[in-house]
Amino acid sequence: MAKAGRALEELVATLETLLSDSLVEIKSPDRIRGKTGGGLREVDVSLRTRVGSANILVIMECRDRSDPQTVEWIDAIAGKQEEVGANKAVAVSRSGFTSHARAQAQAKGIELRTIGEVDRASVWDWLGVAVVTARVNNLMEMKSAQIIIPDSVSTEANSEALSIVSGAASDALILVKTSDGTPASVLDVWRAAPQSDLLSSLRPGETKRGTVHLLPSDPGQWFAIPITDDTVPITEVVIVADFRVDERNVPIARFEYLGDDGPLIEGASAEFSHEGSTVKMVIHSAPDGSMFLVVEQPDGADLSFEANLVLGVIDNDEDSTPAEQ
Repeated sequence: MAKAGRALEELVATLETLLSDSLVEIKSPDRIRGKTGGGLREVDVSLRTRVGSANILVIMECRDRSDPQTVEWIDAIAGKQEEVGANKAVAVSRSGFTSHARAQAQAKGIELRTIGEVDRASVWDWLGVAVVTARVNNLMEMKSAQIIIPDSVSTEANSEALSIVSGAASDALILVKTSDGTPASVLDVWRAAPQSDLLSSLRPGETKRGTVHLLPSDPGQWFAIPITDDTVPITEVVIVADFRVDERNVPIARFEYLGDDGPLIEGASAEFSHEGSTVKMVIHSAPDGSMFLVVEQPDGADLSFEANLVLGVIDNDEDSTPAEQ
């Protein structure tokens, strides 16, 4: 389970990446060996670069609390800065700082950052839209599935693979992820693969039965059938199912990433959740006027703010062997 405040740390790391050049290495979180005791100290965000022959380390600590942060937190950050030998420390608080904390930060040379909410009415002036449409792709009921095995697979391996997948349920862990060997099911393939034109053509609330060919967007992040002492690759999975698409309007919130001298970067975000998965879209405007879109979506989430990468339905490969499930 992610620790409280992790979302703020990830946001800060993203904002600092946009503000930094390509020579700055940014990690979140990072573990740095302390000067005393030799133990590792965790920092929320670290930035490393070189100036001439000198290595420069900046650490950033983040807090997503409801009350302004106090001098005690500033002192703790100053102590951590000294312990890890950082050249600079930055404190980021979504709720701001007390006046004593600001004075102590100035005395200790610690820079302060806040995430400031901006009037929602200004979102339209900034982006030209105040809401975005969230799209949820639902597989209502799977009727059948074919797992396609290349003809290059040996007869013995093909036979063993067929015996594993034949008649298995859609949620049975008959596959593995090629990236790390994690057990997976046909439903996991559905969640991971780019969605089909069939789904993009559905009207919100409409249910339709159709055939979808699931192919990898990245061959290194695909699936295989585990057999004795090996795995059998698969080229695609063909499913027949009832599908439905739901849509909802999600309001956009605008924010500013503020330093002591004013805004460093502006942004707008929208997020929605469905069945335990959350997708977040963030638009960032850099000081030079350029804009960046970042979409954060967990693996296996059938959610999007716009159509997922679309790959049209194609015919079965005549040189492949279908493995009926």
